[in-house]
Amino acid sequence: MIERPDERPKTHHTKRVAEAIAHAAADFIRDEAGSNSLITVTRAHAAKDRVTVFVSVLPEEQTKNALIFLARKRQDFSDYLKSRARLGPLPRVEFLPENGEFDVLSEQQ
Repeated sequence: MIERPDERPKTHHTKRVAEAIAHAAADFIRDEAGSNSLITVTRAHAAKDRVTVFVSVLPEEQTKNALIFLARKRQDFSDYLKSRARLGPLPRVEFLPENGEFDVLSEQQ
């Protein structure tokens, strides 16, 4: 069976990177986010030079605002990662809603 590059099984290192970034993202969000909503990191997925951090937002009506906040704070989060995680070259981090509502993302662009 031929595997496509994007379907390779995750290595132990890749899983550890995703887990470390998920924990760092949770800490960063806890420290930086306001009290208008509860933003919870549910998981992270690492692939090559990109990590996707999935978040849930309560109340759900605040999902769009939370994603805009996270997009605005992406560089600050990268700086936070550089200072706290020993990951080598940092991957690009993207925040997406856990519930899969991608229309929220297209509305913000």
